[in-house]
Amino acid sequence: AELAAARIGFPVIVKPCDRSGSLGVTKVDGPAGLDDAVRTALAVSFCGEAVVERFVADAREISVEGISWRGEYFPLSVTFKETTGAPHYVEIGQHQGEVLPPEVEKAVLRQVKLGLAALKIECGASHPELLLAPDGKIYLTEIGARMGGDFIGSDLVRLSTGYDFLAGVIETAFGRFSGVRFGECRAAGVWFAAPETPEVCDFLRRKTAHPAVVRSEFHPEDLKPLARSADRAGYFIYQCGLDTPEYRRFRHLHRTEKGDRQP
Repeated sequence: AELAAARIGFPVIVKPCDRSGSLGVTKVDGPAGLDDAVRTALAVSFCGEAVVERFVADAREISVEGISWRGEYFPLSVTFKETTGAPHYVEIGQHQGEVLPPEVEKAVLRQVKLGLAALKIECGASHPELLLAPDGKIYLTEIGARMGGDFIGSDLVRLSTGYDFLAGVIETAFGRFSGVRFGECRAAGVWFAAPETPEVCDFLRRKTAHPAVVRSEFHPEDLKPLARSADRAGYFIYQCGLDTPEYRRFRHLHRTEKGDRQP
């Protein structure tokens, strides 16, 4: 790990190679923190291995939800992510409906297809995660051969595209696939409750009745600082039109509910 960090250059990200939910992820700014970060990652890794990789500053984090059938890849939606930032980068929000600029989308899908081909993921769901750097570079950070968590696969893809992702995954598991048919394009997303998202907590405490809110749950007694996704104390899922005041409110809720900054 010391050799890898020296070769890459600090800061680095240390994480287990085979976990999810931000478990065991740490940003390390210098040699003094490397040992603890590696031990943390190794302790939760199923196979006892950790990854030391380059930290990409000021990057926009996305995932691309898709499904494959007999080697053919069908991209479904792009998920834009909100995280707590350093040191653990726990995800606090997921949003679908927006589109990438055409040239960026083309480059992203090229990286995704290369990754799927390298890992021989030819059937079923996939959940690649990428970083879009300010200089235009695209970094493919990981690929899960599964639907995305945080309600991405179970709810958000269907809410934003009209396509029943879960049904498609079940079809491929049974050796048949009826193809992808999209419905009306909508905005959909989820915000999670935590001390790091006070605006979300305030919204859930008020139990605001809003037609855009599909489902919600809140356990204020469980609020604690986030070190992993399992530490979150609640959520709400929303669906609305893309070019609407409701979407602008919900998309930027974490930053604008108290009027501190406009999107």
